[in-house]
Amino acid sequence: MTENWLDRLRARLKTDRTPITDLGISLGRRDSAVYHRLNGRTRMSVDELLSICEAAGIPPSTIFEDDTNQVTRTEMALINKIRALPRPQRDAIRKLIDSY
Repeated sequence: MTENWLDRLRARLKTDRTPITDLGISLGRRDSAVYHRLNGRTRMSVDELLSICEAAGIPPSTIFEDDTNQVTRTEMALINKIRALPRPQRDAIRKLIDSY
């Protein structure tokens, strides 16, 4: 599943346990208006996004960080196993991977 900025914002709000009610109060909006923006029912402007981030204490840059280049533990374990192989086997694996 590919995450976008809105998914990351919702995940961060959930992790931080930030109530929508508190955001609504800070933003001067009804809970339903904040809820609809966070769930994509109503389009969120950049100003609204920045206001939500500020009210929740979330640096906006963290919402847009690209973490797609991070290696998972499973991938790292596989890389380490390949590195431990003798050179001819590593070369064979490289040729196999390059053929795709």
